[in-house]
Amino acid sequence: MPSYFIENEPGMLREKIYWLIQRIFGVTGLIFIFWLAGGSLWVGQAFFKQPLKKVYFEGNHLLKDSDVLRTSGLRPGQKLFDLNPYHVAAQLQTHPIVQKADIRRKFPDEIHLIVSEHPPVAMLKISKENNNLSKNTLKNVDYFLIGHDQRLLKKLTMQELLNSPHRSLPLIKGLSVPYAILGKRLNSSVLERGLTLLNTLQEISIDQISENQEKMPELIDHFKMVKWSSHKIRIDVSDPLNLKLNWPVKSVEFKPDSTPMLRSIPLTIQMGNSKFDERFRTFQNIFPIIDKQHPELQSIDLRYEKRVMLIPL
Repeated sequence: MPSYFIENEPGMLREKIYWLIQRIFGVTGLIFIFWLAGGSLWVGQAFFKQPLKKVYFEGNHLLKDSDVLRTSGLRPGQKLFDLNPYHVAAQLQTHPIVQKADIRRKFPDEIHLIVSEHPPVAMLKISKENNNLSKNTLKNVDYFLIGHDQRLLKKLTMQELLNSPHRSLPLIKGLSVPYAILGKRLNSSVLERGLTLLNTLQEISIDQISENQEKMPELIDHFKMVKWSSHKIRIDVSDPLNLKLNWPVKSVEFKPDSTPMLRSIPLTIQMGNSKFDERFRTFQNIFPIIDKQHPELQSIDLRYEKRVMLIPL
């Protein structure tokens, strides 16, 4: 039979039509996929390359939001996609108060700056070394928040100090330095002893409270065991060889007919420059008796082994 009739036989034509339809659908589908991919890429670029519009701050208590933003190096109009989180974190960690930083991007236009600050452990009162005596001595005194490593974290004015949430921190006074730079460690041996004394007092307080959990209702107003730890600790380091601890004064919140009141006259405890734990526990043991016999005692000297010196008013 002629090839014409074989090639154009109905069954053969149907197969050719099916093949042609499949080819058309395949090419059309491929074109659609490329169009979809190109469109997604174009839309994705527009989505991921939007300028930064929102900045959120977390963890900053000593630093203001503006301080964190300025230290981060972020600028208006920067594209979030182009920001390197590790670089921004490194910039934040250059600030003396920032201990660690974590950066989280949230597309298309948000960034979260999460900082962890060096915690302040005490308030430091620094007297400037100045031979020019002024009538207004407050001008020669600065107050700083310090960390456990003697790092100066933040300077506070008198007004800021009165309204600061850190005003109840322990106070260390009696230190004189020519100048103070924020973020720098003082590396002072006498200040190190003062911080050691402070840490010793805090550890004793925690130990005594934990050892007497069952008796806490009975001891909550007991001057010897508990109540002193709730008052602001003041340590004088003006004498490097004899650190002085100022005992808490009477609180006006106490009622004379309800609970024992703290002594109304400030008491100075002379702690020397070592064996702080042993000497303070000695003070706790002898104070209830001494306070009854000498209610107007001015100072207790604990520097000498097996001997306690009392200094009256």
